[in-house]
Amino acid sequence: MTKYVTLSVRDEEYREITRTMRTTDKLHTLIDFYYDMVPAVAYGEGAFLHRGEPVDRMKTPADYGMRDRDELAFSSQIDSSTFLTLTVREEEGLGSFSLTLRTTDQLRDLMDFCYEMVPTVDYGDGVFLFNGRRVKGHRTPEELGMVDGDWI
Repeated sequence: MTKYVTLSVRDEEYREITRTMRTTDKLHTLIDFYYDMVPAVAYGEGAFLHRGEPVDRMKTPADYGMRDRDELAFSSQIDSSTFLTLTVREEEGLGSFSLTLRTTDQLRDLMDFCYEMVPTVDYGDGVFLFNGRRVKGHRTPEELGMVDGDWI
């Protein structure tokens, strides 16, 4: 059975557009609709946020657990290229965990998140590697040349 949600985008000018879509449709459908309906905003400008976190236009409402009448915020003050999503792949079969962060955030935030997700691993017991090199928590994705979708 196909599920539908009605989602809206609200921007800084209090403009709101609303669209009903399948929970399995890519969010670019809603994002493109916003740009089409608000010609004052250049295509690709700004960032779309759900619950304060940037959304990936290639993911679906189901991926974010969106419910009917959820809202995305559009901010022209945020450059979407300042965010990236990194995934930590755990080698002991405990899974993988993704987190969106700023390119200038310390990787300690991602490491702390992973330890919270795997309570059976004591804090500090793991080793985080990127391109075969150990990652230190004080470093940033920008310093290491990481891009959206990279794995650790």
